Amino acid sequence: MMMFLALQDIKNGEGVAVIDPHGSDITALLEKIPPERMDDVILFDAADSERPCGLNLLEAESEEDKHMAINAFIALLYKLYDPNHQGIMGPVLERAIRNVMLTAMVDPQATMVDVMRLLIDAKYAQRFVDKLTDPLVKRYWTDEMAKTPEARKGENMGYFVSKFDRFVTDKLMRNILGQPTSAFKISDVMAQRKILLVDLAKGKIGEENSTFLGLLLVPKILSAALSRHKFLGK
Repeated sequence: MMMFLALQDIKNGEGVAVIDPHGSDITALLEKIPPERMDDVILFDAADSERPCGLNLLEAESEEDKHMAINAFIALLYKLYDPNHQGIMGPVLERAIRNVMLTAMVDPQATMVDVMRLLIDAKYAQRFVDKLTDPLVKRYWTDEMAKTPEARKGENMGYFVSKFDRFVTDKLMRNILGQPTSAFKISDVMAQRKILLVDLAKGKIGEENSTFLGLLLVPKILSAALSRHKFLGK
């Protein structure tokens, strides 16, 4: 039924997004899209290593966008690692993630790969810290981090890195998350009535990667939809 509704929207010239964790539905839809709408198709095939679609989690056009992106990512980590809120995640980790991601965002070209380097390379982090204008974020590095004993810092950072490492060191994921410019913007897809087909076939990219990208894209689509509603409401 979902495929029928999507195809109906496509034939009516409407915009639509389909996220498929199996891949078979995307293949079926591609075969039925009318020729006049083929130019509107955006195919996000997570398994395509030759032409990977970039998805930069740090892209933001305003301060509000930055915090929305960070909050969405923290919520994603809770769903992955601590869905029942048993203490695996917590305020200390949240605070570290928030400050490190805000630090990386001072460079518009930064990606999650840079977030990883900020956590493990003090010299690399200093390049970003020097550019910070937010006094609270800067104080996190100059006061709190600088005064933390090396042994404690190494222990904390090791724990923090373990939450990012899986999705940055994996080559397939790095090719997607390590690109400074996203291949598409959800807001533009909606405004221009494009057809976004997302192939997250677990058999091709693994269940964990499929779940991660799905949990990443759904909030992005919701956020873009809410922002559009807010804009139209004005």
